[in-house]
Amino acid sequence: MARTDSDGNRSKAPRPKTERFSDVVFISFPLTKEQTDAIKSFVWTLEDFDHNLLQLNEAKYKVSFSWDDYSDAFACFITPVGDKHSNKGFILTGRGSSPWKALRQAAYVHYVLFEGDWSGWRDTRRGVEIDD
Repeated sequence: MARTDSDGNRSKAPRPKTERFSDVVFISFPLTKEQTDAIKSFVWTLEDFDHNLLQLNEAKYKVSFSWDDYSDAFACFITPVGDKHSNKGFILTGRGSSPWKALRQAAYVHYVLFEGDWSGWRDTRRGVEIDD
């Protein structure tokens, strides 16, 4: 999934940033070692993954996944749906070595750290190695 150069060698160099496409603020919360360890201690089953997706959907969030060249990891994006949503204007992100782990991180930040309210946070994106 990592980019490769013209010789087929794996490249860790991030792509240049693209211009913002809207007024949406991406929230990439910088986790402490203790928070990262707490996330790693969660043993998620398929039912847990399913439950979290269903719970977020019922709370009017869209959840999507993609490979992120900038962080060289999978990204999970939790986006509020609707103009009256309390987190309108924000997209919460999680990163991981798999989509499963990216959602696990994003759900932890959403439910445990932010208690569902993202409004007090801004873009704190940083280029760190994913350690999940």
